[in-house]
Amino acid sequence: MTNQQDRAMLAEPAASEQWQAFLQRRRAEPVDTMNVVAILEGSRSKARVIDMRPRILRKQARLSGAYFVPATAGEVSTIPLAADLDRRDPAFVMDKGKIKEESRAYFRAHQIDLVRGEQTTLSMSFTAHAAAYEFDVLVNVIADGKAKEIVIRSSGDKPFRITGRQDRPRGYAQVFNEFEGAWVQAPPGRWCVPSAINQDC
Repeated sequence: MTNQQDRAMLAEPAASEQWQAFLQRRRAEPVDTMNVVAILEGSRSKARVIDMRPRILRKQARLSGAYFVPATAGEVSTIPLAADLDRRDPAFVMDKGKIKEESRAYFRAHQIDLVRGEQTTLSMSFTAHAAAYEFDVLVNVIADGKAKEIVIRSSGDKPFRITGRQDRPRGYAQVFNEFEGAWVQAPPGRWCVPSAINQDC
């Protein structure tokens, strides 16, 4: 965040179109957790989703540029699924707030049946702590007795991207906190901006 145009974006709230466009230009990645909503719709007389799993396309060291900490927001889900990309063979489990090592893969015990025009909404949560990843989601479907593979990707047919958080604030060039609709830079070595209410943040 060294040029004047970039620093002007610090006055933009996280929900603004300008801010989202800035993140896309700078190839920003979600940190630790990202949520994706996919709507599956039947286009045949009957289709059955028999498996879904993330496919890692690229793995690299965690990113260390500027780190932006947005204010929290609520989320809505229908079938909540979660996948830990740090696992050797990541698979979806039911999202109960925590992904446990012993959790059983969702599609080992469940299938999703769709008839023509029927929709099912999936809320998929992905976590990454140890590395940065590019990935997509493979969906295995049986329709009219034939197996088919569908790939879910981000907008523009690009892979999803996520990075784990650095262990220490000094792992980043800069750390910014969202505060009252703008971005405030935290002091070196701090995750947040101390205030009169919270001196030990």
